[in-house]
Amino acid sequence: MSQRERFARERTTLQIFVEDDQVAYRQMFFDIAENALGITSSVKARFDSRKVVNRALEPVMNHALLKDRVDPEQDRVSRNNPNLMGAKSVAEIIRTVAVGIDGRIGRRLEDELNEGELVENTNNFLDVLLEAFPDLAAVADGDKTPQDLRQSSLLGSIVVLRVLAGVYSDLTGPRHKFAEDEVTEFFALLAPHMQAPVSAGSIWVEHVPNEVFAEGSSGPRSRRQDLKQFRDSLVDWATKDPEWLKELQTA
Repeated sequence: MSQRERFARERTTLQIFVEDDQVAYRQMFFDIAENALGITSSVKARFDSRKVVNRALEPVMNHALLKDRVDPEQDRVSRNNPNLMGAKSVAEIIRTVAVGIDGRIGRRLEDELNEGELVENTNNFLDVLLEAFPDLAAVADGDKTPQDLRQSSLLGSIVVLRVLAGVYSDLTGPRHKFAEDEVTEFFALLAPHMQAPVSAGSIWVEHVPNEVFAEGSSGPRSRRQDLKQFRDSLVDWATKDPEWLKELQTA
């Protein structure tokens, strides 16, 4: 009885906004979510159109590898999640292709970067992945599920994919000036070594320093310094003489 009287007595305010412009209402949702609890970064990335990376997000999510395989709500995908990654991770890959593992998009770059170029560059990176790694091509073709990929390959690790994006950014950048087919050739040399979990004698344990990979793991440690060490190791391998690459291929 007291609860019923309480409901009859108390009042709450409901404020309704009518907005038929998709960009405007998504931005409104983001602005409200910025001050709310329980809203994931994946949702914020999809709705915040002020950032150039976020404006490139939806077109990139239509790439053959990602289409219908991106979780729009969750930042992290569990082992049994049918999606390959969350929207937040796609945004991180777009950013990494643009400015590298340790790069930042400040106010100046935010004004200078064009979302069309970000989409093109990220799609080019994803195309390289499909050509170099048969397991990812199988996912894109529907012959392998993301769950199966996570169980058997390091490529199921979002950290590994982001580091590969950083390697791609470095190798194709002004310092090394690799063509895309050269990056594809190098990544293809890594493909036979992508089995998970990592074994004691693998190239990841033997040749990546500072214990970035632990025996029995399905991915590297994800601290910033570990990402940079992993990236630096792969860039170093790629720029060595062909004898090292041949040794890597047959190791």
